[in-house]
Amino acid sequence: MKSIATMKMEKIGICYKISQRTGCQWLRFCTKPIYSLRINNFGLEYFPMPEASPICLPAIKSLEIEECPNLKSVLHKGLTIPNLQSLSLKSCSNLTEVPNSYPHLYFLGLLKCPKLDLFSYVNLPSKLDAIEIDPCETCIPQELELYSLYMKGGCTGLEILPLPTKIEFLAAKFMLCSSLENELKHLTATLTTIQIYSCPELHSLGDDLSQLEKLETIRIHSCPKLHSLPLLPSSLTFLRIEACPILAKKLLEEERTSSSLKIDIYS
Repeated sequence: MKSIATMKMEKIGICYKISQRTGCQWLRFCTKPIYSLRINNFGLEYFPMPEASPICLPAIKSLEIEECPNLKSVLHKGLTIPNLQSLSLKSCSNLTEVPNSYPHLYFLGLLKCPKLDLFSYVNLPSKLDAIEIDPCETCIPQELELYSLYMKGGCTGLEILPLPTKIEFLAAKFMLCSSLENELKHLTATLTTIQIYSCPELHSLGDDLSQLEKLETIRIHSCPKLHSLPLLPSSLTFLRIEACPILAKKLLEEERTSSSLKIDIYS
C-alpha cells in the first residue's frame, strides 16, 4: 500500500496531475472539487474509475490523458463526468472508444490514438464545436456543427473536404502535398481564419481565394518552398508569414496594393 504522501495530488497551477510517480489512489479520498485533471504515463485501463470520490468527477471541466498505453475507454460502466467541457487524449495506443455522453463537451483532441476511429460514432456530443486530430486520415461528417478544426500530421491533402458548413477556423499541417489548389477551391465561405504550417514540399496555394468573403486572417509557417500567394479576398486584414524564405522575399519586393491589409513577415 502506498503511503499517504505518495497518494497526494500534484498541483500544477489550477491543474492536478496523476502520473506514475504520484499514483491514482488519492481519487478515492479526494474531498475538494477538481476542475482540471491531467493523467500522464499511468497504467489505468478505464476512466473514470469506479472507486473515484463522488466529489471529484462532477466538478471536472478539463481532462487530459496522455501516454497511457493500457487505456481502452473513457467511459466505464456508466460512469461519467457530467460537466466536462474539454477532453484531450494523446498517445493512448489501445484506446478504442470515445464517449458521446458528455453533453457540455465543446473541445475534443485525439492525438496519436491509432486504434480509435472517432467518426464511426454516429452521435457525437451535441455541443462539440472544436476538434483536434493527429494524424488526420479520416473524414469529418458535414453534419457536425464545428466552428474550429485543427488537423496535424499525416495529411497529404484536405481529405476531409467538404468541411462542415459552419467552420470558421481551420488549422492544418500537410506533410507531403506540393499544392493545395484543388483543395482550397472548396473551402467553406464561412471561414475567417486559415493556418497552414510545416509543409516542406508545398509550393503553391493555387490562384484564387477571393471566394472566401469572410476570411480575415491567414498564417503560414514553415513552408520553405512556397513561392506565391493566390488572389486574396478584400475582407483579409492580417497576413503572417514565418519561416517561408522564398515567399517572404517576394512579398518584401512587391509594392503594397492594400492599405487595410497588415502583413507580418518573420524569418
